[in-house]
Amino acid sequence: MLRRFLIIVLLLVLSLPEVEAQWYIRRLKRWQWKGEYEKIVRKSNKLLKKHKKEKELYYYLSWAELKTAENSTDYQIGYSHLVKSIRYFDYYRNKGAPERIEPLSNLLHAEINRYYTYFEEKNHDTKLKLLDKVLVSIFGEPSRFAKNEVADVSQPKPPTTKEEKIKLMREQLIEEALSHVGKPYKYAGKGPDNFDCSGFTRYVYLTVTGHELPHSASMQSKLGRKITPKEAMAGDLIFFGNPESGRVFHAAIVYKTAPSEIGGVVHCINKGVSVDQKPEPTWEKHWKDKVVIIVNILDEIVKGD
Repeated sequence: MLRRFLIIVLLLVLSLPEVEAQWYIRRLKRWQWKGEYEKIVRKSNKLLKKHKKEKELYYYLSWAELKTAENSTDYQIGYSHLVKSIRYFDYYRNKGAPERIEPLSNLLHAEINRYYTYFEEKNHDTKLKLLDKVLVSIFGEPSRFAKNEVADVSQPKPPTTKEEKIKLMREQLIEEALSHVGKPYKYAGKGPDNFDCSGFTRYVYLTVTGHELPHSASMQSKLGRKITPKEAMAGDLIFFGNPESGRVFHAAIVYKTAPSEIGGVVHCINKGVSVDQKPEPTWEKHWKDKVVIIVNILDEIVKGD
């Protein structure tokens, strides 16, 4: 009797991971019905660490990231979610249930075309080429760049002046920072799977510039040249804390600027990597009045090159 009991317990223990995955997949379906996209992304990413072969997780992640891109009022942020949705969809397309692929495929196709139209108007070739490749490889469409690339086989000239290099770095810093939106916070996290605030700024700068920052918000704030909100540009480092005492407790990257002020930041907070910007309540009521210092270290990095 005891032996039988032990065998049953052992079988239950061995089946727990699969039971856990299936239980949460039922919850994901419920969250999908309620439109709780962030919750789906957060939980599914955690589950993927244990259940990388559970194909249904990729379906829900693709759907949730797609809906986030669809509802985003900022095309730059939405684009990073759209790219994630495409990656998850491509995996699910090869592994998943055919009856669920077509509806998701139709939604994704429509959203890619919407973003393509937007970036076409903005002449953003880098993003257009990536979306074009997806439309060709996944949806079988003819390349919209084919004629242009035959006519112009020359490669774009690399930046040569200091100003050109810094401008390119700023663009790359924002793209890299946005590519991590949604990743979780972890104390002392250095990336790329999780971060703390200074771990995030350190990782983004190291990836783009090759320059390693100290893993400390306070130490990072002492680098480079102190600048005013009016001088600040996307990609500069910004630090929050107590403006009266000058004590720094949080590091972030300037995302956008408004006339004479900061318009938003990309940073890693308790809920993970996210964007806080004007006129969102979190920016207006919490972060806006806690700015201690803004620094430009790109001038120094490029000069060092």
